[in-house]
Formats: sequence, C-alpha cells, structure tokens
Amino acid sequence: MTHAKKEQTGFEQLLRQLEAAVTELEQGQLTMEDMLEKYAKGVELIRVCRGILQEAAQVLPQESREGELWS
Repeated sequence: MTHAKKEQTGFEQLLRQLEAAVTELEQGQLTMEDMLEKYAKGVELIRVCRGILQEAAQVLPQESREGELWS
C-alpha cells in the first residue's frame, strides 16, 4: 500500500470517528461529562484531519509539477 493510500485510509477512519462523535452529541443522550469528553475528542480529531489535509496540499502540487502524479 502506498503512503498516500495509507494516509487516505487513516484520514477516512478519523473522519468516521469524528462523524460518530458528532452523531452521539447530536442525540443528546450523554451525560455532561461524556459530552465534554466527546467534544474534546472531536476537537482533537479535527486537528489531526486538518494536519493530514495540509500535508496533502503541500505534496500534491509538488508531485504534479514533477510529473509523478500522472505516471
């Protein structure tokens, strides 16, 4: 599996975790403590996802210029 594919899979897993946390928060059936914990976890997941996207944004233009993206 290529590095890009590994990152994509990791990103997709993180996104699914984030979506699950949001769904649980939206249902409103958690205790306040659990809600705060889910919220904090969601903020951390967003931070990690943004980092992955920023890395990809830096790599893709470079690979495109070098012709690696299409070969």
